[in-house]
Amino acid sequence: MIFHRRTNSNIPDTNKLEKFSKRLSIVENLCGVYDGSKWGFANLEGELVIPCKYELVGSHVNGYAPFFENKKWGFLDTKGNIAIDPQFDSVSFFNDLGLAKVKNDGLWSAINARGTVIFSGKTKEQIDDLFNCIADTEEK
Repeated sequence: MIFHRRTNSNIPDTNKLEKFSKRLSIVENLCGVYDGSKWGFANLEGELVIPCKYELVGSHVNGYAPFFENKKWGFLDTKGNIAIDPQFDSVSFFNDLGLAKVKNDGLWSAINARGTVIFSGKTKEQIDDLFNCIADTEEK
């Protein structure tokens, strides 16, 4: 870690991650990294903790990272276990309430971290509205 004087906080030393040709933002102490052919995740020391074996990945947010395999999206946990099998055409990150937006056959749904569909067969705008309503009630 490097101490940042202006913000009085520690920031990760990303020099150890420079050996990877592409990197995502560091989130939850993990960084999506590309080894030249596939994506995986490294810790702040630059050590691979989830092997580079995925076509695409997103950052870990709220404990889960989207990954792309065989033309479908699924989710990995922070240990690299498949939490939700790849089965979606498109996905969002999990929000603070433990829900993610997923799309299949042109319709959007909301799922929880077990992959259970909470709301289904909606447009993206309808799912966005539902997420906003839930967030509003949680804040009150």
